[in-house]
Amino acid sequence: MIRARTLLPVVALAAAFVPAAPARTQEVHVPDFEVQVVVNLPATKNPMRTLRGRLVLLEFFGPWSDKCVEMVPHLNRLEQELGGQGLSVLAVAEGEKAAMEKFVTDNAVAYAVAGLDTLGYEALSNAVSVPGMPHAVLVAPDGTIAWKGHPGYLKAPAIKEHLGKVQSPPVRVPEPLASVKPMLDDGRWAEARTATQAALAGLDKVSKAWAEGLVTWIETRRATWLSEAAAFETSGRFWDAWSMYADFARRFAGMEGVDDATAKATALRSNKDAAADLAAGDDVAKARDFLANNKKRQAELILQRVLKTAKGTVHAERAKELLDAAK
Repeated sequence: MIRARTLLPVVALAAAFVPAAPARTQEVHVPDFEVQVVVNLPATKNPMRTLRGRLVLLEFFGPWSDKCVEMVPHLNRLEQELGGQGLSVLAVAEGEKAAMEKFVTDNAVAYAVAGLDTLGYEALSNAVSVPGMPHAVLVAPDGTIAWKGHPGYLKAPAIKEHLGKVQSPPVRVPEPLASVKPMLDDGRWAEARTATQAALAGLDKVSKAWAEGLVTWIETRRATWLSEAAAFETSGRFWDAWSMYADFARRFAGMEGVDDATAKATALRSNKDAAADLAAGDDVAKARDFLANNKKRQAELILQRVLKTAKGTVHAERAKELLDAAK
């Protein structure tokens, strides 16, 4: 459900929308899938969408299997050691709520566990060619498969190779860092970094490792944010570049690069070559906000115009997606 809010200036709309980086072309993508229940994750029917932009270790298991139960301590360690840096472990099985909750409780599972119906589980396991259980698939932030095999063979060093591409903050945080979660959700990542650093001295060993990983992710994301914005600008996606530059100061307040990002955002608004792309992006952002405020007709008029004037661009694609979703 889209939450209603008041109409915001375009620069504020940019802060609420983070454009996806250009996708890598790979042979196999992991599809989105619906679940009956998910434990250790905010309630959702589609956990892969919830975890989009993260590095996801997707494990296929059977709650009745001793060999699968043996993997719990290993997966717990990976979640606890690398969760702050960008890894999310998600174990999926065929089963209903009671079975998933019992598995989590009986085995002290620290990562997310989801139960699918029979058809859903078969479709997902066939899509990624699961030979048996336990089996794991490491899903890169762009949805492609980076590794697959027995989860016991996947160690932290191999996972760390992919953490630099993580775009989204953790969906779950350790209980001692609960106060940091709203900052992460709101995109105030520099503020979350400062609060996390201040809490380090009072944390237990496991939470401290997770927290140090979060600080590392925020610092890495600051650097990749600017490089992604520059790539958008070079490719002619001026609105996407501008929105990232404009949002940088809010997300990374007080960190290196704020003045540079602000100057680049201002320069793009004065760039005549960027005017058409910026106008189309502004229109989509305004329409998105109209929809959030239940002003469907106003949104549709804007989006129909974008379809005509920005044909063949990412803005037309977004306009079509919004129109389809509004039907």
